[in-house]
Amino acid sequence: MLHKLPWFLSSLFVLGNAIALPAEDWLQFRGKDASSLAPHADPPIEFSSASKKNVAWKVDLPGRSAGGAIVVGNQVIATSSQGLDQRRIYITSVDSDTGKRVWQQSFVARGRPFTHPYSSNAAPTPASDGQRIFAFYSSNDLVCLDLQGQLVWYRSLASEFPKAGNDNGMSSSPLVVDGVVVVQIECQGDSFAAGVDAVSGELLWRVDRPRKINWSSPAPITRTDGSQLVVLTSGEDVTGLVARTGEAAFKYDKGSGKIPSTLAWQGKLLIASNGLTVLDCQASDASPKKLWDNNKLEPGNCSPIVFDDAVVLIKGGVLSVGDLADGSLRYKLRLPDAGSIWSTPVVCQDRLYVFTDKGRCFVVQLGKTSAEVIATNEIDDTILGSPAVSGDALFLRGDRTLWKIAKK
Repeated sequence: MLHKLPWFLSSLFVLGNAIALPAEDWLQFRGKDASSLAPHADPPIEFSSASKKNVAWKVDLPGRSAGGAIVVGNQVIATSSQGLDQRRIYITSVDSDTGKRVWQQSFVARGRPFTHPYSSNAAPTPASDGQRIFAFYSSNDLVCLDLQGQLVWYRSLASEFPKAGNDNGMSSSPLVVDGVVVVQIECQGDSFAAGVDAVSGELLWRVDRPRKINWSSPAPITRTDGSQLVVLTSGEDVTGLVARTGEAAFKYDKGSGKIPSTLAWQGKLLIASNGLTVLDCQASDASPKKLWDNNKLEPGNCSPIVFDDAVVLIKGGVLSVGDLADGSLRYKLRLPDAGSIWSTPVVCQDRLYVFTDKGRCFVVQLGKTSAEVIATNEIDDTILGSPAVSGDALFLRGDRTLWKIAKK
């Protein structure tokens, strides 16, 4: 069900498309190109919530979240949910410099808000095209706000497809490609992916998906002919769709893991299949070609990262680094007492920032033949969502709080 602002207000946002995006925006899960890379950022190596060392600010937010934050201009955007069955959903904007609240909106979820106690209705990381904010929830409510926090449109996808959802919760994050907000809603009931026009909120396309639980997020890829695709992975296959139309562009008939998301990197796809499989998807007139796979390189809950010419993976507190060209294992490094890691790390310059669910952060210096833990930091919070990076700061969405880690 679509709820829209009057046409004369919506038209203002069309005019805004010509505005250039700031270079340091972190607009979605895993940042620019969903790569988890911030090559020029220089966040602090050491920080602590107990001593407040290099903690620029900490802000309490309403309710809980298992997703990450995004950064649009000078606004840090985070979602949360609380109340009876977590039906009250929030989008909050915080000033990135001061930590002061800029605006906050709340709605009542219309879909199934039930999740595992460890998770939250606000499990997906929001997304932005630089002009609008797209907040998605486990209840399959999709909300679009402008940068002033005003409602542009609202879709209750669960009202349209009432069997969408599962009792463990949904957590796939939205992706904006070619002016389309893509959501991946895979479960045992109404299982589908959909493309929604970013400006109008109109449903552009919907495709059926395997009726099995899946928590991975869609990934963007641009082929040699310039076509912009969205890649969907499931336990059955890997599918590339034209972002604007939903038309099938390719299909790879082997499944991927249900939690880590695919990484598209320079025409290649890195999927969690038989450990890690790398596909060549550059040619627009051919099906994906397997370049290599290696069962010793396996993503856990975290999505893969490519840094320089290496593949970086985390599973069970073990860092594995392989060669992107041939899939050979370069080295492994065990992170001491890591516990559970759900947050996909980020790479800043040549440092990997790995957050555990208990708020411990390992800062790892990445090298060609070895890696070294150069700092172990503690944040007194539960960290499940991936960090956002802007400038030389990390923005962490804790269970009920938002943190800025930056040098003082």
